[in-house]
This record gives sequence, C-alpha cells and structure tokens, in this order.
Amino acid sequence: MNKQLKHVLILALLVLLTMSGCSKWQEDEKLTLPKQPNTGSELRTDGYYYRAGEESIIVAFFYKDGTMIQAGSIPVEEISNREEMFKNGEFYNHIKNNKTCWGVYRIEDEKITTNYWVSPKPYRCYIEEGTIQNDTTFIIQRYYRTENGEVVDETDANNIYHFHQFSPKPDSTNMFIQ
Repeated sequence: MNKQLKHVLILALLVLLTMSGCSKWQEDEKLTLPKQPNTGSELRTDGYYYRAGEESIIVAFFYKDGTMIQAGSIPVEEISNREEMFKNGEFYNHIKNNKTCWGVYRIEDEKITTNYWVSPKPYRCYIEEGTIQNDTTFIIQRYYRTENGEVVDETDANNIYHFHQFSPKPDSTNMFIQ
C-alpha cells in the first residue's frame, strides 16, 4: 500500500470515528418530567408569571395542558412592547422553533416543578422546584439538572414569581413537547 493511500485511509477513519462520537455528544437532553395536564386551581393560568429585578423582568406562561413558555429576560422599559408582541403573535412566531423557550411543569399539592432546556447546544435540561404561596405567587427555591440519575449543578434560589392577568396568551402549540 502506498504512503498516500495510507494517509487517506487514516484520515477517513479519524473522520468516521469523530462523526460517530459527535452524534451522541450533540444530542439534546430529554425532559425528565412528563407532560401532564394541570387540572387543579393552585395557580392561575389566565396570564403570566413574572420575577422582577432592578433592570429586567423574567416572564413565564403556564398552560392547562402542562406546557410552559419561558419568555426570557425583558428590560423593564420594554415590557409594554413585549406584551404587544405576545398579543399580536409576533412573539410566538419568534419562539415556535426555539426549543429553549419551551418546557413542562407539574403541580402537586403546594409544590411546583418545572423542566426546560437551556442553551448552548447540545441543550441541557434543568429542573426547578418551588412552593406555591397562593394562586398568584410561587417561590422557586432550587434548580438543578441530572446526569445518569445523579443531581448536578444544584443551586439554591429564592426567586419569587407574581401573577399578571393577561390575554390573549401566546399559543402553546409547539413541536418539542407532545
């Protein structure tokens, strides 16, 4: 076998090995919390929940089908503009193909658990756990992710979310959560 053919074969083998290893590496994690309808009344779903900071507001929508949308961090001065985007469908058109805006949630007694994807690719899934104070307020006290059944990246929190009545909400239909 000539030297040039050996180099081509070695290069082809390296490319093959790299590609087969990368496909598993680049797979997004799967949500660990199955989607299930929320039939209770522990939290209102006729609007959105927000966590206010000094410069920005974090917004999340919850739907009776168990789906949630994370609208992200919005500068305080932009909330009126963003609400208009929620109403007119522009926001939904922007997020419908963005996996990191979608997730699921579950309510059991006065506990809320959320599960969602986080950037960068490959997307990792995080879980948040908190306590419902009343039908318009909940507190996220812990968030983490799991690998092989083990809790990793665990962080304590004290993130208080308040309800804001709002209609119409963005559509909850998406291609990531069935």
